[in-house]
Amino acid sequence: MSKILINNLKTSGTLTPAQQKDLFGNAIFLLNAANGDVKIKDTVFGQNGYNCLEIGNTMSGLPAKVEILNCDFSGTLSNNAISIFGTQNNAVIDIKNCHFADISNMLRLSNISNATGVVINIENCTIDKWAGVPYAGFLLLQDYTSKSIDEFIETNRFGPDKMTINVKNMIYNGQVINPENIEAVIGTKDTNQVAYMWIDKAQGSDRSPAYDADIYPTFNFSE
Repeated sequence: MSKILINNLKTSGTLTPAQQKDLFGNAIFLLNAANGDVKIKDTVFGQNGYNCLEIGNTMSGLPAKVEILNCDFSGTLSNNAISIFGTQNNAVIDIKNCHFADISNMLRLSNISNATGVVINIENCTIDKWAGVPYAGFLLLQDYTSKSIDEFIETNRFGPDKMTINVKNMIYNGQVINPENIEAVIGTKDTNQVAYMWIDKAQGSDRSPAYDADIYPTFNFSE
């Protein structure tokens, strides 16, 4: 078991995507904690770049718990603020009291381990700006490991037995995200979209399927 703690850090400056790739890969911070904990708190991520955090991007580095607390992603990020590629079964991911200034998506999940029982809690977070259609939203569910659409269907990495996503008091563009009908805001590919799925190996419209309760996580929104 391993533990990673980032506390009271401040970053600044600008990295182009090419510079970032040469220095760090695709992210400014790459964090792997085999069956352990990743905790990031009271930190200002002021650096402009591509991705900020990548967590659990190898099968040997899957965390059991991730906490991102009281953080300000104040820099401009041309891709994702937080990417969590995989976790252990029954992992808990807490993202609370965070601010995101200018991002593509706040959170990317990929579930490379096809873990079950993962719970994601997002509370009291504010997003000023995110990407436009068709990439609009705070959440990207990206399957980049399935080699075909048939494999995607078989593994079903994001179904309700795999993930539950609880969203409380998330504010975008000054409004709390608390939809009455989640089908109207998930996988819609329009300006109402707050979450969507992307399948790398699929073609055409199949790459970003519309909401389906069998393939999407369980979502719980509240104020």
